[in-house]
Amino acid sequence: MSIQSLIVYSSSAAWSSWGTLRDKFNVSISCTGDWTARMYVQRRFSSTQSTGYDVDFWTNSVETWGTEPEDGMEYRIGIKTAGVSSGKIRGRLSQ
Repeated sequence: MSIQSLIVYSSSAAWSSWGTLRDKFNVSISCTGDWTARMYVQRRFSSTQSTGYDVDFWTNSVETWGTEPEDGMEYRIGIKTAGVSSGKIRGRLSQ
């Protein structure tokens, strides 16, 4: 089982660690307070790759899922820029 989770309390960019996902996986985002950030899910093709590619983003709470057909793909969840003025954002990828 792979789980990447992140809780953002501040107004700065933050990312979970990278984790390998295959087949169906869950995306869970919970928001409280005042925030304007986008929560992104990114994918990279190799652990030697320093950056990821945006797969999707959300601007509110959501429970959804994704599908990865290839072996070895790594995912992370996070925010790129400031956008939390109060409250918190919780992001979780799990399988």
